[in-house]
Amino acid sequence: MRTANEGSHSEGLPLLSDQIDRLAIQEWVEQHDLGVEVRMFGRGFRLTGPLDIDALGSALTTLVARHEALRVAFPDRGRAGRQEIRAPRPFAPHREDLTGLPEDERPAEALRRAGTYLSQNLDLDGGLLLSGVVYRLGQEDHLLGLAVDHLVVDGQSFEILVNELWELYAAAVEGREAKLPEQRFTYADFVRWEAQWLGRDPSPRQLIARFAELLDGIGTNAPVHLPGMLRETNDRYAVGTFDGSLPPETCELLTQYCRSARATPFVVLFTAYLCALHARSGRSDLAALIPVTRRTEEHLLDLVAFLSTYATVRVRINPAQTFKELSRTVRSAVLETQRLGQVPAPEVTSALAPHMLGRLLERPCTFFDVAPGGWSGGSREAGGLSVEPTEVPGDQHQIESLEVFASVDDSGVDFTVLFPADVFGEEGVRDLAHEFTSLVHRFLSAPDTAIADVLRTD
Repeated sequence: MRTANEGSHSEGLPLLSDQIDRLAIQEWVEQHDLGVEVRMFGRGFRLTGPLDIDALGSALTTLVARHEALRVAFPDRGRAGRQEIRAPRPFAPHREDLTGLPEDERPAEALRRAGTYLSQNLDLDGGLLLSGVVYRLGQEDHLLGLAVDHLVVDGQSFEILVNELWELYAAAVEGREAKLPEQRFTYADFVRWEAQWLGRDPSPRQLIARFAELLDGIGTNAPVHLPGMLRETNDRYAVGTFDGSLPPETCELLTQYCRSARATPFVVLFTAYLCALHARSGRSDLAALIPVTRRTEEHLLDLVAFLSTYATVRVRINPAQTFKELSRTVRSAVLETQRLGQVPAPEVTSALAPHMLGRLLERPCTFFDVAPGGWSGGSREAGGLSVEPTEVPGDQHQIESLEVFASVDDSGVDFTVLFPADVFGEEGVRDLAHEFTSLVHRFLSAPDTAIADVLRTD
């Protein structure tokens, strides 16, 4: 890979394989009159203290100039087969004053409005894929909402942007130079590298062949079957969602087990989740999607680009195994999937299941993710402001799969379940979530007991 800014030209950059996939999904959704494929994702920040709105605008403008991914344009909505990096320009967040509302209604109304505002897809040919809005709740009380287009950035990229934003803001307020990492690799560099790698390196073809071997008999689009399913296809995208958490005593067991077994919370919770799927569906041969990062080299760590993908992990559950033994099997499967996942998922699915547009558009699947708590950098102080990250309710028009997102930190384990409500009845999904939370506790209480024996105690 080349270093940043070596012969940088924005004309005629190819599309990333994931971008081709996502744009195809958007067109498919629209052609089937399923609403709007919301590409934006973001976060809210409650700001307490004197907000310098000019310093905030300056910091956001610097971010736009610093990161090419925020200035990408897709002519003809990507149908032209190329992307262009446009010139930097000033950025000022949209502003609204809510102090005319009753004080106790302002925070909820700000979150509601931010969710609607940030869920609006931006013009793909506009050359600006960052959205921001500030709501004034009081003299020293504001809500900032930020969103970026998932075509060009992933969750880690958003973390990078947030960390740099508050450093830039603090520097502007304090009249000093911002302390930011040196950019040794650009978005354009990464786009060119992926095209060259996929076109010339035989390794991706070898990895795809291994994927075909790994997934033989289930394909890349393994469906989920739960009691009480409403239908077999997943083409309406009605969304259902609910939140849950593990009891404090279960979280304590999780912490102790991870330390003693030298295991990660992801592997432990994922193993229990697969067992819950096994218990609810009766299937022993299971597959699920997990997130995979391609930030495997040091010069990619601070790159703002779409460097995350997903890949299918397959596990065959042997009920005679103990939970400890199964978690080791799951860990090995996850590690191989992470290695295979260095090939963008659309490259795999275009080779193995091209008729599926590289995603699970019609057959329900399951996706599982565990992230550390304190997403978006957690609470902090910046230039006299107290910054507290907060969830912004997104305007979700559809959902593709049964998705479980867990957050692990010192305060415990919380999780959110999203599911296509036209496929799964809510009662069946809640039963799965209950099975999951129950099994985590029971397995961690008896990790050396056969899985079949633990399941029989239910």
